Amino acid sequence: MNNEALGRLLLDNQRTAVLWLDGNLEVCYLNAAVEALLFASRQRLLSMPLSHHFCDSAAVAAALRKCLHDGRPYTCREAELRDAAGHVQLVDYSVTRLEQAGRTEGLLVEMQPVNQLLRFSREEGWQQAHLATRHLVRGVAHELKNPLGGIRGAAQLLAGALPGAEWQEYLDV
Repeated sequence: MNNEALGRLLLDNQRTAVLWLDGNLEVCYLNAAVEALLFASRQRLLSMPLSHHFCDSAAVAAALRKCLHDGRPYTCREAELRDAAGHVQLVDYSVTRLEQAGRTEGLLVEMQPVNQLLRFSREEGWQQAHLATRHLVRGVAHELKNPLGGIRGAAQLLAGALPGAEWQEYLDV
């Protein structure tokens, strides 16, 4: 297996969505994670500019052109991406200019969905809150049980010390 085939094999098996855009910002390469993220085939995605998939396509196109021109990497957090089914999801994406022998070859774009990460984070927060509440309830129950045990013991002592049955009902309560 040659290096190019190995490189494509490695990229196609990445969970991170990876794209290569040429100098005209057209998609030249995408891995399988991009197809899964956008619910679209490779052929459909290769025929459309990447920025069209973002809800704020003009701003994304401007950021891509700026990175291509300036050469500075660019990262955007929680950008809204519309898949082929019309669903909007949040992604973090990073853009890096690719150069070879002093010549610009295009842009490398890496996208990571954050909906799943936010859901995991939220669920972890709920779990922590549930554990804290359970711990608090156990502590309150323990604090209530201690004085009640003392009151029960005192009532039993009083029941044995009082001569008549007239107070027995109150002591039983």
